[in-house]
Amino acid sequence: MFKSKSLNFKLRASFGALIVLLLFVGGMNIHLLNKTTSQYDHVAKINLENSIILKHLDSSSREILRRMLQYTIEGNTPEDMARIDDSIKKHLEEYETYRKKYEAVPFVEGEAALYEEVNSNWLKMQPFLREMPLYARSSKMEDRVKFGNIYRTDLKASRDGFFKALDALTEFQVNESHKWADMASKTSETADLITMVTLSLGVVFGAFIAYFISTGLTTQLRELTISLSEGAEVVAKASDNIAQSSEELSSSVNEQAAAIQETTASTEELSAMVKKNQENALQSNAVSKKSAESAQIGKRSVEQMIQAIEEIHHSNQKMMMTVDNNNANIEEIIKVIHEISNKTKVINEIVFQTKLLSFNASVEAARAGEQGKGFAVVAEEVGNLATMSGNAAQEISDMLSASTAKVESIVNKTKEEVGVLMVEGKSKVERGISVAHECNEILDQIVTHVGDVDGMVSDITVASEEQSKGISEISRAMGQLDQATQINADSSRQMALSSEELSGQARKLNGLVLDLKDTIEGKVA
Repeated sequence: MFKSKSLNFKLRASFGALIVLLLFVGGMNIHLLNKTTSQYDHVAKINLENSIILKHLDSSSREILRRMLQYTIEGNTPEDMARIDDSIKKHLEEYETYRKKYEAVPFVEGEAALYEEVNSNWLKMQPFLREMPLYARSSKMEDRVKFGNIYRTDLKASRDGFFKALDALTEFQVNESHKWADMASKTSETADLITMVTLSLGVVFGAFIAYFISTGLTTQLRELTISLSEGAEVVAKASDNIAQSSEELSSSVNEQAAAIQETTASTEELSAMVKKNQENALQSNAVSKKSAESAQIGKRSVEQMIQAIEEIHHSNQKMMMTVDNNNANIEEIIKVIHEISNKTKVINEIVFQTKLLSFNASVEAARAGEQGKGFAVVAEEVGNLATMSGNAAQEISDMLSASTAKVESIVNKTKEEVGVLMVEGKSKVERGISVAHECNEILDQIVTHVGDVDGMVSDITVASEEQSKGISEISRAMGQLDQATQINADSSRQMALSSEELSGQARKLNGLVLDLKDTIEGKVA
């Protein structure tokens, strides 16, 4: 598979492999160097730093104990005692500072237990360290004896445990530093070994690639010379064939140019016909738009007519309601007339009673004789007035009866005539509305059809424009094709000349192939 690849690919692949190998070596060295640096940093920044801190803890704790013994020196002045107090306080603060620094560094496996032993013994010493200065300042002999007992017995166990644990922790840090230093040394040796192995592999691989490329290149060049030699012969034969074909092509191109000119003339005639068709389509489009506008106007007129008919229908309904209201009012008047007639009957009854009273008064006046004459005259006049009132009431009653009958006749006749007219008007209005709606639907269909025709005409117009553009493009292409044909004719003549030159170049190429073959294989003596 690799043999079928190009020489360029083989060279790039080979040198790419060398570069990858070098990058691998460099990457491994950088990785191992960083690892070695990290391990040495662990020794310097953790183990060594912790060892220094432990040294300060040891120094501060021993200095505190030494200052405690100075309390027992005879002849200490108050100033001396104050200096001892300040010194002890200072070293206690130093101890706390370094203790916090030590705790701030992460512990490794096994370190926490050792540190806990140191810290627990230190905490056990604190009560004694606070009591001893009190006994040391006392002037009593028994207090001084207690000071000595505490220092020699009570404090001794925790003090010895503290320093023993501190020495063990210091030794642990020293061992850790040795361990990390050994790890760094082994990592460095591994890096050197990997570098030597990979460089050796690189040299072997480079030598193999050089041999492989030189052998492959020589083989490919030898095959190339054979191919070039065969190609030169083929080119020589092909140049003769090209010369013959170019002459035939020149003849065909001339015939093609004549046919293209005829096609161009036909295309121009077709373009004129399409333009005429486009103009007719534009006129049809304009007429279709006017028809659509007229149909829209007719539709709006019919809609207005429908609205007017509906308004007439509403007016008739209102008129019928008015007639019904008037009839109701007339019926109310008839009721009033009936009531008046009833009241007139009451008046007649009153007149009858008045006449009866007048008659009785006349009888009583006659019985009274001369004294009742004046009363008889009055009774007679009252009777006359009652008779006149009765006659008038009867006339009013007769007139009311006649009026009631006439009004009822008029109302009934009016109801019948208005009812007939309303039925006929309603029927005609409904018929008019129905016809108007039918006209509106027909106009809607006309508008729809006109819109469809307008769309079709627009499509025809657009298609005609596109067709016109297409024919223009064809005409332009035919012109370009005519030019290309002329160019091809010239090119065919140039090809004939070039074929002759190509034949000469083929002979020169054959000579160069022989020279290349001599260069690769060497000249035969």
